[in-house]
Amino acid sequence: MKRLASLAVIAVAAALSVAPAHADYGSGGSSGSAPSFGEVAPSNYQSSQWFALEIKFGPYSPNIDASPGLNGKTPFKDLFPADPGKSRPPGRLLTQVEFDVQILRRWYGNFGIGHSVGYYRRTTHSFAYDNTMGMASCGQPGTSACTRSGDTTALNVVPLSIMGVYRFDLLAHRWKIPFVPYFKIGIAYYMWWIENGGGFLSIANYTPPGGKSESGFGGTWGWVMNPGGAFLLDVLDPSAARTIDAELGINHSYIFCELHYADITGFGAANKMNLSDVTLNAGLAFEF
Repeated sequence: MKRLASLAVIAVAAALSVAPAHADYGSGGSSGSAPSFGEVAPSNYQSSQWFALEIKFGPYSPNIDASPGLNGKTPFKDLFPADPGKSRPPGRLLTQVEFDVQILRRWYGNFGIGHSVGYYRRTTHSFAYDNTMGMASCGQPGTSACTRSGDTTALNVVPLSIMGVYRFDLLAHRWKIPFVPYFKIGIAYYMWWIENGGGFLSIANYTPPGGKSESGFGGTWGWVMNPGGAFLLDVLDPSAARTIDAELGINHSYIFCELHYADITGFGAANKMNLSDVTLNAGLAFEF
C-alpha cells in the first residue's frame, strides 16, 4: 500500500510537470500563444502592453498680443495679418509627438504618464525699418505706411509637456464598442525663438530710451489639458490586427481627435510671452 501511494504521488507530479503552464502577468502581461512569423494569430492572442505613441496635428495661433506689457500694441497681428473680422492671425500647423508609459491597467481604465514634444513655425516678410518712426507698432497712429522688406522673418515654437493620462478603454475591450474617451492634464514649457532674414537668431538692435536690447528667444511655463476620443481601428479587420500584434507587437491602433487647451502665460508672470491657444488636434495612436 505504501509503495502504491508513492507511485500515485510520482504520477501526479509528472502530470503537473507536463501540463500547460498558465501565468497571470497582471498589468501589461501577454496572453495566448505567440504564433510563428506569417501565421494567423489565435483569437485570444495579445502581446504585452506598456506604451502608447501618438502623432498629431492641429492649427495653432499663439495669443502673443495678449502678453502683459504690450499696452494695446499688436505686434503678432501686425506681422502676420489676421483675416477680416478676426483679432488673431489664422492658425498654422503644429505637429506633435507624444509617448506614454502605461503604468497601471484596471478594468475601469488605463493610467499613464505622457511626454509630448512639438514644432511650430510660420514665416513672413519683415517690416522695413523707418528712421522717422523708429520701431513703433504698425498698428499705432502715424505708422499706417509700414512697408515690407525683401527679408523674411520666422517665429518658431517648440511645446514640451508632461501629463497624466487616463483612457477609459472598458467599452472597447469588454463590449467591443470601438470608442475610447480619454483625458490628459499636465505641465508645459513652450520654447520660442525668432529668426532674421539670414536664418539666424534675431537680436533687437533698437533700444528705446531708458530700455535695454532684447534677445529673440525665450520660454514660457504653463499648463495643458487634452480631453478627447479615439476610434479603435482593430474592428475594421480583427485578423489583421492580431497579426500586426503578433509580428510587430502593436496591440491596438486608433485615430483620434482631441481638444487642445494650452494656458501658457508663465502662470501670470508679467514678463513672459503669452503662447496660449485653444484648438483641435487629430492624429494616429498606437499601443504596444
